[in-house]
Amino acid sequence: GVVPAEDAAAAACDESFLEELEIEYNDKVAQMRALTQRLGLKYESEARMELLKLPLAVRSMTVGEFCDECGGDVEQAIQHVAKRSKASSSAAELMPPPMMQPPRLARPKAGGDADAGARRASSRRA
Repeated sequence: GVVPAEDAAAAACDESFLEELEIEYNDKVAQMRALTQRLGLKYESEARMELLKLPLAVRSMTVGEFCDECGGDVEQAIQHVAKRSKASSSAAELMPPPMMQPPRLARPKAGGDADAGARRASSRRA
């Protein structure tokens, strides 16, 4: 049979193998977690960029409005907003243009008399 010294050596070999296997396992898990975190940040950033490409009217919809009005379809939401904006712009075309504001008059300088410049000009002519 097997002598006790060989049993002890085999057990020590098995123990060191298990320790190495556990170290490798922990390293691989840490690598996968780091990769998962990086990919999550990357995809989150890409999703934000794609959302910024959507019209403001679509971005400002609640999830409920998005699902009710557009069935949760982004392309349909964009078309829905485009139809709405065309309808509102055609209604705006029927409205008379807003009245223009009169130009602003120059204000007198702080601490100065508004009529002082006119008095100086008239005194030079005399």
